[in-house]
Amino acid sequence: MRNLKNLLNIIIFICSLQLSAQEIILKSDFKNTQIRSKRVDLAVAINPSESFAGDLKISFGTSTTSLTTHLVASISDQDDFTSYDYNTRIFVFEQENLTANTRYYYKWSLETTTAGTIEEEIKNITTPSGFDVLP
Repeated sequence: MRNLKNLLNIIIFICSLQLSAQEIILKSDFKNTQIRSKRVDLAVAINPSESFAGDLKISFGTSTTSLTTHLVASISDQDDFTSYDYNTRIFVFEQENLTANTRYYYKWSLETTTAGTIEEEIKNITTPSGFDVLP
C-alpha cells in the first residue's frame, strides 16, 4: 500500500512538471478593444513561456448557445513572441454589420498541439445606439 502511495505521488509530480513546463497566458485585451454601433474590434493578448503551435479562435454571436466560431490566426512554433513588448502579442478580431444597441457574446480559445486548449470564459458586450449623420 505504501509503495502504491509513493508511486501515485511520483506520477502526480511528473504530471505537474509537464503541465507547468509550458504556460500560455490568453487574456482579453480591453485596451485594444473597440466597440462601435455596427462594428467591433475584439482584442486578445497571448504571452507564452516558450514557442508553440496552434489556432487562435473566437466564438461570437447574440446567444451563448449559438456562437459561431471564427479562426483568427494560426500560430507557428517558429513565430517569435520575443520581438513584442513583454513577449506579448496582440490579436484582433473584427466583426462588421452589427446591429446597434444589441448584446453580443464572445469567447476566445487557443487550440495548441502541446498544451491542449486554453479558453476564456464567455464575455458580453453591447453595441451602443447609433445616431444619424447630419447631411
